[in-house]
Order: sequence, then structure tokens, then C-alpha cells
Amino acid sequence: MYDTPGLSESGDGSVSTAEAFIQLVRLAYSIPTDESCEKRMPCLLVVTKCDNDRPLDSRWNDNKDLVRNQSKFEFIDCACASTLKTNRRRPNHILDDYTESRCNLIQAIKKHSLSEPMPMDSWKCKALIYARSFYNTVLQWLGFEQNSSKCLLNLAVHPKLRQEKLQNF
Repeated sequence: MYDTPGLSESGDGSVSTAEAFIQLVRLAYSIPTDESCEKRMPCLLVVTKCDNDRPLDSRWNDNKDLVRNQSKFEFIDCACASTLKTNRRRPNHILDDYTESRCNLIQAIKKHSLSEPMPMDSWKCKALIYARSFYNTVLQWLGFEQNSSKCLLNLAVHPKLRQEKLQNF
């Protein structure tokens, strides 16, 4: 469990919401890179909302030093992306931007991906593997593996049934 003080505090809290958000982003970065992979996995930064940037990577080119210095994240490269497929004002350009973004991202992943799978040999990873295996085995023994999705769908689809079960509980 990770505490993020200030994220839901009022303005009178000891940590500002902006600082709490920055801490949350750093935490989200550090869990897979530092904790799980022991800083051995390459990290690729993907900047989205570049829909109106010409060229697509202009925001990155203009701000890369600032981003690297301020974020203190270690990443090997950056891919700028437009996630819009259509726009009434510029229908052909937006789809071109989306296609270019997709190609750039795939190319960056291929360029920087590891040539061999990274062995996960730390005690944390072994503990996680055993915990997942135990959890999945227990689900199988209890018969939840086949039925859990079906039950969840039924509960979500039939509000009357859900209400009756709550009343009988």
C-alpha cells in the first residue's frame, strides 16, 4: 500500500494537490521500473495530446531538456502521439497524424525493446509469481474461474436480482 498525502485534502492540508499528484506520478513510474524490474527495463516516454502540433514531435523537441530535468525520470526515448482518428475540421490530416503516431510508437518500441526476455529473478518477483499461482489455484478449486465472469455479468445486468439479494442478506 502506498500513501499519497494531499491528493484528496482540502487547500488547508499539509501537502498541496499539485505536489500530491506529482508524487503519485513518480510512484506510478517507480513501481514497475524500480521495484518490479530493478531498473533493468528500458522506459519509453509517450506524450499524448499532440493533435495540433506540427510536426508531431515539436513539443518534445522544444521541451525535452526541461522534462528530463524536472521529472527526474530515466527514459530512453520519447514518442509523441495523436490519439484522434477523426475531426470534422481536418478529417484527412487527423487520420494521417494518428497513423504517423502509431508508426512512430511501434518503431520506438522495436528500436528500444530488449533482444532477450528479462529474467525476473528477485525475491519480490518470485513472491508475486507464487501469490498469483496460489490465487489462480484457489479460484480453480472453488470453481470461480469459469463462473466469475458470468456471475459478474448477471449481477450487472439484473438490478432487481441484485436488490433482492441485498434485502435477503
